[in-house]
Amino acid sequence: MIPTTSTNKILGHERQIAYLDRVRERGTLAHAYLFHGPEQVGKRAVAVEWIKTLFCQNGKKKISDPCSGCASCRQIEDGTHRNVMRLSLEQTLVSKKEERKDIPIDDIREVIRLLSYAPAAGEWRVVLIDQAERMNDEASNAFLKLLEEPGEQTLIILIAPSAELVLSTIASRSQQIAFSLAPDSVLENALAQKKINPEVRKTLLALAGGRPGVLVKFLADPDRLAREQKLFEETLAVVERGSVPEVFDLVGRIVPDEHRRVQCMRYVFGLLRHGLAASAATGTNTPAIINRIKKTDRIATLMQTTNVNPRLALDVFFLTAKGLV
Repeated sequence: MIPTTSTNKILGHERQIAYLDRVRERGTLAHAYLFHGPEQVGKRAVAVEWIKTLFCQNGKKKISDPCSGCASCRQIEDGTHRNVMRLSLEQTLVSKKEERKDIPIDDIREVIRLLSYAPAAGEWRVVLIDQAERMNDEASNAFLKLLEEPGEQTLIILIAPSAELVLSTIASRSQQIAFSLAPDSVLENALAQKKINPEVRKTLLALAGGRPGVLVKFLADPDRLAREQKLFEETLAVVERGSVPEVFDLVGRIVPDEHRRVQCMRYVFGLLRHGLAASAATGTNTPAIINRIKKTDRIATLMQTTNVNPRLALDVFFLTAKGLV
């Protein structure tokens, strides 16, 4: 595990953590929160550590406070705590995993049923829904009713890559906490503490693109790191020096594989992000790069929220990133 800066398992997000600690200390928690932002930046880690403060038997009151491993914190970490319901595409309550392409209404009905019972004296009940944007229409509408009457001592945390991907009436009834990419300086400091050599650090930072969770996975799997480095180098070559036919060739190879498709798009955003930082330092070409980022982000959103043809969308995405569209 990468060493952290301010918390046990979290890199960055100091402002969000300070706010969550403050409302916890004051006893002014809202009934529902929507943690939104890029994937693998630490939203789930912050949520889990925050939930622990409600149950810890060793006095953990802040997200950064340690716990020596009490039963409650271990159960929350493992997803087995009786008062913490966790849902995602992988974690279910009653629906069958092999049938899940979304979070169905069956699981939401089970959450509602379990919350219909009065809590034990002084005990919290928590609902943590990861990939909340994957609730289907029926599940979202049922969940909306839960938000209107959540019950006493109930905390609901939704996690999604964007607030816009969640049903608007759900988002509007939740306290929204925006998470962003971690600064490279924070990630590099963590890697330096692990005594990773500068060249490898440079590669890892480029591949992670501000996502601490990606670093953890790459450090645990060198083979995966090598594969991703090759994909990154191909993407870099196409965006910086590739011809239009080379763009079409890369898109043709990655479009059937959703993972490679998503990774390539992330790498493009990382390249544009670094390009923006460099242009801001020199004061040249900044408006053009900002315009490319806006356009490519719009295309990525369309690919995530509509049935747009992925091949055509990716063609335009890469051509836009190169400044040709």
